[in-house]
Amino acid sequence: MNSDPFDGNLKEISPIEFVKRFAHGICKHGHNYTWFLGAGCSITSGIPAAGSLTKKWLNELFEMQTGGDRDFDDWLASNFAGYDQANPAQHYATAFRERHPHSRDRQREIELVCSLGEPGYGYATFAQLLCAKQIGERCNTVLTTNFDDLVADALYLHGSRRNRPQVITHEALSRYVRIQSPRPTIVKLHGDAHFEPKNLGSETSQIDRLTKEHLYPFLRDACPIFVGYGGGDESIADFFESAPEPGLGTGAYWIGLNRPSDRFVDWLQQRDAFWVNHLDFDRLMHLLRGELKLSHPDEGRWADALTRYYDRYSEFEKEVHSDPEGELKDKLKAATDSASETLPDDEIAFLQAYAKERLDPDFAENFYRKSIRKHKNSARLLGQFARFLINIKKDPDRAEKYYIKAIDTDPSNAINLGNYANFLRINRQNMDEAEKYYLRALNEDPMREHVLGNYASFLQIVRKDFQKAESYYRRGFQNNLNAPDFHGNFAQLLFVLGRRKEAIASLEKAVDLMPRMEHSDTLAIELCFYRFAHSVGKYRDTLAELKALVADGKRSIGWDFSRNVERASKEEHPEIGLVGDLAKVISGETDARILTRYKSWNKIK
Repeated sequence: MNSDPFDGNLKEISPIEFVKRFAHGICKHGHNYTWFLGAGCSITSGIPAAGSLTKKWLNELFEMQTGGDRDFDDWLASNFAGYDQANPAQHYATAFRERHPHSRDRQREIELVCSLGEPGYGYATFAQLLCAKQIGERCNTVLTTNFDDLVADALYLHGSRRNRPQVITHEALSRYVRIQSPRPTIVKLHGDAHFEPKNLGSETSQIDRLTKEHLYPFLRDACPIFVGYGGGDESIADFFESAPEPGLGTGAYWIGLNRPSDRFVDWLQQRDAFWVNHLDFDRLMHLLRGELKLSHPDEGRWADALTRYYDRYSEFEKEVHSDPEGELKDKLKAATDSASETLPDDEIAFLQAYAKERLDPDFAENFYRKSIRKHKNSARLLGQFARFLINIKKDPDRAEKYYIKAIDTDPSNAINLGNYANFLRINRQNMDEAEKYYLRALNEDPMREHVLGNYASFLQIVRKDFQKAESYYRRGFQNNLNAPDFHGNFAQLLFVLGRRKEAIASLEKAVDLMPRMEHSDTLAIELCFYRFAHSVGKYRDTLAELKALVADGKRSIGWDFSRNVERASKEEHPEIGLVGDLAKVISGETDARILTRYKSWNKIK
């Protein structure tokens, strides 16, 4: 526990303590809360963070000015003196102005960026909180520097009809803001993506005086909660500094890992704020769901949106299961147990069967069969059972039968289309049919993370179309897709192309994300092989890790490492023979005993 965060005297509390304090304050004492959301909340909903956008614009500018013929780092040093690779967000305004010098182009770019977003699980839960009976009206004011419509969209999709939001997109509308309205109020302090978004320093240097006066009542008797906000905006610091002191101390919460500006730190100290050392918006909302016992959205509305919601929910559950052990994970799992009680029957069946797949495959199979008899039209259950049959039971004929049933039941389900494409590619070796289903899946959901990654891998490994494969990886990164296998496969491509610096960065990103991936042994040995084949890191340590993985039976059956072996040969790897044989062992072509011919392999303990 850090008793002195931000070089001041803010008291640090855990996210678990925060949700308990929030729930007690709003339910028992009738406290009011005002939310202040920053860009960090929108990352898991597909909106790139400021740092990602900065790098995107710089790369585009580099390509435009040089055609890619110069060294990027040299160009960066010449044109953006003082650029901090560790904190690209600091150069957001400069990069944006240089890349898009005209206000019309800047607005269009922001519109395009925001169009990528779709409310994720965190925003869906947030919307339900703002609309919750008895407590929603005490916490349904949202101030934000974000241009996107994620809060409003989540309220329309996952809230209630009586709680349609009022969105203040321009300072001229601020006089219409109502205090303690049953309708959630969203105030966009820097404008809207579609109406004068403010990005440059000159545009965001101050907030209009009348806007301040209309918003100050939301701070007078309410506790502000800052989530996902960087805290470097001087106009926002000025806004809070000049706010009238509340009659009774209301406190404040700063939720995030970053240090705000000194002015903001001073203001937080004056309000006796708590610092919640937590970054993930989705997990924070999930804890609140569990503590406040929020139910899931009404099944009767927006059937397509609900299908997508349950997809995200189950993906989130898998992430939670792979979180590090500890009190936070226990609380997240408890929140999941509570939330799962209100799921539809077929979704409960799906989650229960999935949890038993590896622990008790026979029980899982019987449970799937029983559930499918009860829910004959559940494409989700049919597709998941097909995946279980091929991955766990190793029964391709029965798996194909259920994939076809699932797709016939719902031809637009991108997950089933993508999984069937993988089946056709790996198990049937029918590459033309596989590509047809990849494209069908992408047509239904162009930003579905695993479909994008698998198709990019297909283009890379099967079609040998490296340029097109890279374009699909880039599409995923521009939309903030962060699956570890996505980064790992891209690293392989970059190594093969000889772009070592970029490859290492993508490899490190994959390693950082690995703890979030369930059943990641296959990816672990692939990444370790790339490090060894391309001499990344300490030779002996990498070889020792590889030997341990091989001895433990970890493999990536059928994966094509041949291009990496070719590149390692060109790079004059000192043990190219070992690299080649390791590739054969890991891909399942030969027995691991072949490796004992190498002295270096035998010496490693």
